[in-house]
Amino acid sequence: MKQFWNDRYNQSDYVYGEQPNAFLQEQLSEIVPGRLLLPGEGEGRNAVWAQKAGWKVTAIDFSDIAREKALALARRQGLPGLDYQVGDILGYAYPAHTFDAIALIFIHLDQMQRPVFHRKLVQALKPGGLMIASTINRNPKSYMMAIVGAEVIMRWLPKGTHEWKKFITPDELYVLIEKAGLSPVDRKGFVFNPVLWTWSLSARDLSVNYVTASIKPS
Repeated sequence: MKQFWNDRYNQSDYVYGEQPNAFLQEQLSEIVPGRLLLPGEGEGRNAVWAQKAGWKVTAIDFSDIAREKALALARRQGLPGLDYQVGDILGYAYPAHTFDAIALIFIHLDQMQRPVFHRKLVQALKPGGLMIASTINRNPKSYMMAIVGAEVIMRWLPKGTHEWKKFITPDELYVLIEKAGLSPVDRKGFVFNPVLWTWSLSARDLSVNYVTASIKPS
């Protein structure tokens, strides 16, 4: 796992860009900044934006190359001291009742790993805290777009980046969230515009990329 992501990030460009996830930015801009946990943060696009917006960020990832690029991005934006740790996000000992928000941005897990991991994160979340998840739906369209389109045709990602069986439908994610002890409050889709070559949020189209927000009861 570590070697795969080190190979993925071992290039000068930022694989997923330098701008934050739009839904994460929208959700975190609506609440008072506190402590934010970002497991599987990658190259730092969300961590750097959040810290600049006043959040006290803890980022964790398998890849030390991703960490180096995240810290470089932070320095370029005048943000020294980003708390970015290299480690196994599944085995990490998350402190209980510590974070005001947690964001999972494209963390694809096996079906057996999901409930254990989500319960650990809910324990780390303060009562009233916010959980954001950005993931990919599991259906024929997502296979064609996220795997065939992105990996084979467009070559935006290396072959093997995604495993279709690890994608999760919105209904499955809602069940997982609720069983972990959270209350879903919002969900939206990400839609790609091939003419403008941009992504935008959609209130209706959750057919491929989508995002959810949930609250831990006080």
